[in-house]
Amino acid sequence: MLEIINLEENEPIDLEENENLPRKYKERAPCWDEFEKFTDNDGALRSKCNHYGRGQYKCAKKDYGTINLNNHLKKCKPYLAKLGGGQTQLAFEHGDQNKLTSWRFDQKDTRKALDHMIVVDELPFSFVEGAGFKYYNNISQPLFKIPCRSTTTLDIYQLFDEEKVKIVRCACRWIRQAPSRIDKFKKFSNLVTNNTTKQLNRYVSTRWNSIYQMLEIAQAYEKTFERYDLEESEFRTEIEKAGLRVPMSSDWKRVRELCHFLKPFFEGTLRVSGTLYVTSNMVFEDIFTIRTILEDAITDIDLCDI
Repeated sequence: MLEIINLEENEPIDLEENENLPRKYKERAPCWDEFEKFTDNDGALRSKCNHYGRGQYKCAKKDYGTINLNNHLKKCKPYLAKLGGGQTQLAFEHGDQNKLTSWRFDQKDTRKALDHMIVVDELPFSFVEGAGFKYYNNISQPLFKIPCRSTTTLDIYQLFDEEKVKIVRCACRWIRQAPSRIDKFKKFSNLVTNNTTKQLNRYVSTRWNSIYQMLEIAQAYEKTFERYDLEESEFRTEIEKAGLRVPMSSDWKRVRELCHFLKPFFEGTLRVSGTLYVTSNMVFEDIFTIRTILEDAITDIDLCDI
């Protein structure tokens, strides 16, 4: 029998008494710092969140991993509040290190900021899948769910389209803001040749076809917008204050291409939204048409450049 002398009490310690005791191992996954293990009434090993309290998860080592625990923490409001993601904090304002402002983590805003960084720094879309960036994100803001390469590509294309449409939308909105501007626009419209007599539409974000209707009418008034820009200097000044520019011929060309792409969606929406006739027999035909349009658009270089 091996004996060890306790230096403080000078008493031998019998190691044979502790040989049959099971060893206790510390859980290595960081998520276990936020969970507590227990045995339920059926004798099964389970775990519960230290913050939420009510969520229970199976946690037998041989059968279950920690994915369910990590997924819970991403949605656990008390835990997020503890990290600072669920509550407002003070931070220096962007571009001004002397001014404090309120800040809180937001998944959508962070995702848009990532898209902005990729565009401004001309980074490849695969940047979001790099091991270095993932490591940096896990250290700096583990609450941010990094989008895949395909999702980032779609986000940036959508951002690009929004910025281009914003130019025309801003011009239409500025003219419609005052009756005097509308009257001047009508006056200039009578002096040039236009392809329509309809009034400018306002963009409404809650209406599916609003953007198509606005662009379709606006592009017909291209010459009127040019005349308005020549006669009214305030028009250009106010638009440039918004960080945009007056629509150019290249912008109107892209608007017409976009209208041509959106027109089948507009017409299909009108057909299936009818209330005075049967629409169920039209749904599959419209779905197939739209699918064909989208497949063709993927390989259309001109459309992808809009």
